[in-house]
Amino acid sequence: RLLSLPFGPADLGAPVGAAVTILWLVGITNAFNLLDGADGVAAGSAFFAASAIFIMSVTLGHPAIGLVTAALAGALLGFLPFNFPPARAFLGDSGSLVVGFLLAGVAAEGAEVRPPTTRHGPGGPPWFRPPRPPAAATRRGSRPRR
Repeated sequence: RLLSLPFGPADLGAPVGAAVTILWLVGITNAFNLLDGADGVAAGSAFFAASAIFIMSVTLGHPAIGLVTAALAGALLGFLPFNFPPARAFLGDSGSLVVGFLLAGVAAEGAEVRPPTTRHGPGGPPWFRPPRPPAAATRRGSRPRR
């Protein structure tokens, strides 16, 4: 497997790749278990993480990951009112371990290095592209985008 790094993908080989993946799954799973000690922290951070992974999976064309993260985000959003201080319910070991493992698993699955399958072409969707500054637009002889 390839590891996606800022300066390009790196080939780790099968044994090292498996060890890094296992370390990732165990680390994120236990991190959410530790976060569950404070009211609203684990569920709130997991909601925002699931929402971010959902947005990226839909943008990059991964519908299965989008479905899982949308369901997880919806369940966490329904649970959050009961978990804010004073908490009437909490995730517990079973809930926090499942949430952490799901987030770690979908992130590891979505991190596989492969050609992008966006339907928007190079640069991604229009709302991801930074607008050109007016000086650059006039230098090329065209009007700036709005």
